[in-house]
Amino acid sequence: MLSVLVVNGGNYIYNLVLGRLLGPAQFADAAILITFLLVLSFLAMTFQLVTAKYAVLLENTQLPSFLKSILKSSLLVGIIAGLMLILFSGQLQEIFHTTSKNMFVIFGVAVPFYFLMSVNRGFLQGKNDFKGLALTYQSEMLVRLGLTLLLLFVLKIDPILIVAIGILVSLILGLFPFKMSSIIQLPSGNIDNHLSNKSNVFS
Repeated sequence: MLSVLVVNGGNYIYNLVLGRLLGPAQFADAAILITFLLVLSFLAMTFQLVTAKYAVLLENTQLPSFLKSILKSSLLVGIIAGLMLILFSGQLQEIFHTTSKNMFVIFGVAVPFYFLMSVNRGFLQGKNDFKGLALTYQSEMLVRLGLTLLLLFVLKIDPILIVAIGILVSLILGLFPFKMSSIIQLPSGNIDNHLSNKSNVFS
């Protein structure tokens, strides 16, 4: 509950600060990126919920193969969606009348990481690793907020590109703790013990 309040509060501050620092046109562009992120979240949430469900239902001996499969599927969907954004960035700029098409290119690069992050969150949720789950949400929010603000004051480039870069980096770092990388290599049902040991690292 506290983590949800922190993340929602951080996202509110993020939008508030962008509204103060960016001009009307640039803030409108940022709102478009955030809207795209929300639209993608509906599809990504499907992967998260499916992963959470089968992380509970499957035996530990079956779970590694399932995780490999859903990771590949989510990555494939993410790459396809990202490539579409990159390839049609010019058309998207014309449709939404944005100041730059490169914002869609950077966002397209970020999309596969978003889908991988959703699978990771689903796994943490299914295994009741709520501390790790909260950490992924908080790290994503804090990095996006902190890095975007820092770069807006340091770099003298198009601010909307900085917003897109902030989203990209936050989604990459939002993958951590990524506990599936070692779990999918486990030969047998030692997953719960492995998770318990890994959780101690972040406690």
